[in-house]
Amino acid sequence: MRSHVVNTHSLRSLQYSVNVLILSTGADTAGQGYAMKRALDRYAPGLTVRQLAAAGRNRYLAYPQDLVYGKPSEAAEWYRWADVVHLANTLYAWERWDVGRLHKRLVLHHHGTEYREGHRTLYAKARAVGAVQVAATLDLVGLEPDVQWLPATADGNNLTRYRSWRAGAPGSLRVVHAPTDRAVKGTAAVVAAVRQLQGAGLDVTLDLVEGVSNDECLARKGRADVVVDQLGLGYGVNAVEAWGMGLPVVAGVASPRVRDDMVACWGQLPFAEATPGTLADVLADFAVNLDTRAHYAARGQAHFAQWHREDVVAQQLAGIYADAGRTTRRLVLQEG
Repeated sequence: MRSHVVNTHSLRSLQYSVNVLILSTGADTAGQGYAMKRALDRYAPGLTVRQLAAAGRNRYLAYPQDLVYGKPSEAAEWYRWADVVHLANTLYAWERWDVGRLHKRLVLHHHGTEYREGHRTLYAKARAVGAVQVAATLDLVGLEPDVQWLPATADGNNLTRYRSWRAGAPGSLRVVHAPTDRAVKGTAAVVAAVRQLQGAGLDVTLDLVEGVSNDECLARKGRADVVVDQLGLGYGVNAVEAWGMGLPVVAGVASPRVRDDMVACWGQLPFAEATPGTLADVLADFAVNLDTRAHYAARGQAHFAQWHREDVVAQQLAGIYADAGRTTRRLVLQEG
């Protein structure tokens, strides 16, 4: 397994005020740019952090934002203001406004499909210019060397207010599944599994959450007995939010290598494991067994506390920023 040990630099590594710009020239993926700013504002007093992102095609999600990407000239001003630039998904902003002339500390944050499909080229370019590279999930970490896992973060105190606590009842199960991409998340298998259990006489309902704001998604997720995240890549922010509410999660990992990396990093999988073929059986166990629900809820909460809590991620980010080198024009990778 490639190393993806979390950077545990002390916040004291940053001895002076540092300006940080968390920048996405597209949408703020899963609201994580703002989530990182919020965590750093609370737990990294040596940093002044601004977050800038475009509204994006999924603007209905209505994630909170600090600054909205409008005029390129204004974005360029914020870029020049920063000591550290934390980019999401692409090097576009560096290529447009910098190319090493400004000697910024640069972090490139890989989130998903764009990196998964073009990781060789994007990784090589970022390495050539001297950027520190981090990835949101362990399946992305393993695609190239020297990429560090940066766990998604969420405000656990805020999430608990969405949880609609109620006494569980064996034989009755409310499943929540909230895909932004049905094919990636395995939604067809989730729907089929619930229908199979309903056909067998179990009181199982599915709340399929789509096309609504993140706030409404959280409210509906808070009424779940179990959240099904995705069935191929492990877990994402959906699971992180569920664990922050104290909910159990079902997910799946198609790649044996990625699964092995997860177990090596965490000691165990934090979710109840399922494939499209086993999902109905896994949900049937949740439907009839309250101990299964409690077991995976506790496992997920412990995982959230160890890896995803705001103070934990802020500590890691401060270390990443302290270690980041300054990019130079000499290091630009030539095409071809």
